[in-house]
Amino acid sequence: MISKITRMHLRKLVLNIGLFLSIFLLDNTVSASTCGNQILELGEECEGNDGIKCIDCVIQAGYMCQNAQRLGLVGIGVQANFVQNALNPSQRDFVANEQPEQCMVTSIGRTEQFQVQDESGNIFFYAVETCHQFVAPTFYAYNNSCTYSPINECLLGLSDCDKMLTVKSQKVRLDSPASVTRISSPVRPQGKDVLKVVSRSF
Repeated sequence: MISKITRMHLRKLVLNIGLFLSIFLLDNTVSASTCGNQILELGEECEGNDGIKCIDCVIQAGYMCQNAQRLGLVGIGVQANFVQNALNPSQRDFVANEQPEQCMVTSIGRTEQFQVQDESGNIFFYAVETCHQFVAPTFYAYNNSCTYSPINECLLGLSDCDKMLTVKSQKVRLDSPASVTRISSPVRPQGKDVLKVVSRSF
């Protein structure tokens, strides 16, 4: 039979062990997620506080991770990455997963709504820097925006232009399924005003 003194010693020993474990586990839990240590850890939305995009390891309004996808302007989204399309190796798809949005401050960009719906009719939000990597329709590009806009054909060498940016001749691509008619800038051969109509594909 165990004496009362022995039982008291055992009880104290168990309490001391429990106290030690609770302090040890608490200390390690806190140190495992320390904001500002330049290590992206569980529970942090971002790391590397800059006072603008990331404050106290929280992504600020109007910004989001470049490797993420959101369904709304506010709130945290999910992580996403570019992967090669299995059916078309020359094409890359931006695929989301179930991991919560998280990144270093250097990978945070300005949030903007994408202008094209996906197959389910959803319109997502991305960082503008991510949209730069999407493929726009022919003769269009994503220029510092998630909405594509017409390219400058003269500067890119797709059209031969004079100093007044009057179109003289154009290199037309006919590899897209849809085609529209576009009226170019006036051309003035022999002093007459003529509108040159060009069939363009987009």
